[in-house]
Amino acid sequence: MSETKDVILNHNKLFYKKGENPLFDDGVYTIVENPNESDAAIRINIDKYKGIVYQYGRVSFVEGERELQFERTIRHPAGQDIDELYKNMELQGLMGDILVEIILNQISNEQRNQTNEGDE
Repeated sequence: MSETKDVILNHNKLFYKKGENPLFDDGVYTIVENPNESDAAIRINIDKYKGIVYQYGRVSFVEGERELQFERTIRHPAGQDIDELYKNMELQGLMGDILVEIILNQISNEQRNQTNEGDE
């Protein structure tokens, strides 16, 4: 059973700081595709969350705050209680860190592409 839940995440700093994609590079998560879905999903590869697959829904920034609000849908709970996963603050924090990394990577790629287009 998949269910979309909202999370509000106050992220003043990330837990990981090395490299451009430290969580991805360290194997914390991988991006997986489902032929039945138009959007890719994230699979967590570490610790007690290993094998959990989820997708992000609506993402927004809370105006005037350093907060990120996002929806996520757990597609595969990897044998864990899905209701407990939605309540798990540590898991929500990890999902938030992964989302921030993906957003920062996308911004960096767009800036690089704009710079490269200007050089041509």
